[in-house]
Amino acid sequence: MARYFSSENFSPNGFNFEQWKDAEFDDALKTISEATDPKVISAAYRKAHERLVDNPPWLYIVHDLNPRAMSPKVKGFVSPQSWFVDMTLVSLQ
Repeated sequence: MARYFSSENFSPNGFNFEQWKDAEFDDALKTISEATDPKVISAAYRKAHERLVDNPPWLYIVHDLNPRAMSPKVKGFVSPQSWFVDMTLVSLQ
């Protein structure tokens, strides 16, 4: 996480190419690197993940690692045979 999202890793010195900065995320990363208590580290990881979800550095459009439609209300979903999923066919009834 830190490699791609820490504000200390802005390009050209790191991989935070979008130069995303979130103070709460950076504080959580600092806690993770300094803490020794597993519960504190776990809470800081949780906080860092929440910040990535609630204040994302980019729009997450697809996660093509085994997508599935679970509700019987979803119609037109075809389980992909490759990385491409045609979401234009999907609807809710």
